[in-house]
Amino acid sequence: MRIATTLTFIAAVPLLIGCGPARPPGMPDTAPCRIIVLQDGNPVPDVVVMLYREGGNGALSISGTTDAFGVAVISTSWGNYTTRGAPVGINRITVDKFFEMPPCPVTPEESALWTPAQGERYERERQALVDGLRIIPVAIANINTTPLSVSIEPRIGGSLTIEISDFKN
Repeated sequence: MRIATTLTFIAAVPLLIGCGPARPPGMPDTAPCRIIVLQDGNPVPDVVVMLYREGGNGALSISGTTDAFGVAVISTSWGNYTTRGAPVGINRITVDKFFEMPPCPVTPEESALWTPAQGERYERERQALVDGLRIIPVAIANINTTPLSVSIEPRIGGSLTIEISDFKN
């Protein structure tokens, strides 16, 4: 009985090693990538880091979230297939940190009675509140304005340290 159990285990090991979704055809080569996000030299946790391949991502999602040390280890996903690393080549970067908005102090019924000028003033004040809560400058949170990029070299990978204090909100 003991020999049969051992043989069954030995036969099952190769099957278990190959488990998981297959690499999709057309999936680009990836290499290790880590992005560090700092503010005034201090790590910033819970920042979402997104990468965008030059020429477009297609079906890829390339991202990571910073840990307590401000380090995001990037992974690339295509459907249910995920691998560590980022696609080889130039990748543009956005960073953002989500925050909870305070509840709106005005009911829809109250705002329906406002003049257009009152509505515009309220929207300006609300936007100023949002800007005050935002620690990541809009310029690096938007793919259309971000100047950030990282080059991922085959087998070597790439890394970048981003000091968000270097950018204006």
